[in-house]
Amino acid sequence: MKNEDLNKSLENLHEELKRADSLDENSLILLQNILDEIKEIMHRSKIEDDESHKSIPQRLKDIASSFEATHPNVSEAIYLLTNSLSNFGL
Repeated sequence: MKNEDLNKSLENLHEELKRADSLDENSLILLQNILDEIKEIMHRSKIEDDESHKSIPQRLKDIASSFEATHPNVSEAIYLLTNSLSNFGL
């Protein structure tokens, strides 16, 4: 169930990113790197106690705050993803 919630949150974020216009390229690159990390973690059978993984939710929140004014739907999708990550164990 945790994986399913996380997958739904990731899909929701991807949909919001497709709908958004003129997103900041640097923020998109940072976001894509974090999403790649999340996908890597999801494919593992065990979540390792790695400091870089623990910083993922905060890094996502930082990016979400940069989108709040210009792309509130993207920002909301990122915040929902951080909640799903918390439920997943990150």
